[in-house]
Amino acid sequence: MNLLEQINIDLIDHSSQLTNTLRKAQVLARQLNVPELGDWVKLELEGYKNDDVPEYRHLQLPVYGIFPGLWDSARRQWTFPANCLNTSGITSKTFLSHIK
Repeated sequence: MNLLEQINIDLIDHSSQLTNTLRKAQVLARQLNVPELGDWVKLELEGYKNDDVPEYRHLQLPVYGIFPGLWDSARRQWTFPANCLNTSGITSKTFLSHIK
């Protein structure tokens, strides 16, 4: 069984670890001399730098908040639009440091 067949089998096998499959893809990229594939696999394995994250990695998540009110009339788990947030200066690195 060649490497490409192994990768295909790994991709449909639920028990297979994706990192192992990506490493096989990295070896395949070297064997086939396809540096673009090798570069992409390296970024997927090690993470993207300088907020150069591809669009398929961006998530649109709802934002929830608790807004206190008078006489215990707070709104809990209230959803509000993300565009209300001041996101200037926020990078993936600073965001991730706040949620650890």
